Amino acid sequence: MENKVFIAFSGCKVNQFEKSLLLELFQKEGFFITESPDEADYIVFNTCAVTNKAESGCRQLIRKFNRLNPKSRIIITGCYAEKEREK
Repeated sequence: MENKVFIAFSGCKVNQFEKSLLLELFQKEGFFITESPDEADYIVFNTCAVTNKAESGCRQLIRKFNRLNPKSRIIITGCYAEKEREK
């Protein structure tokens, strides 16, 4: 693996800010940031769960990332990940 990472977010300004922090962290660790999930070795998705619609959108994007790049490792963070972990 070449350590390419794609970082996506959904939802609020906090998630947008956290995306910028994640980008900086991964770059410092030597990862190549890609704008395309189908090229990524890792997909980091910072999620939202404020509404049912937001949760549904997160599930759809997770499935889409799996279809686009089944060999990548998908890392789910954010509100949706916390909520689902509790179930």
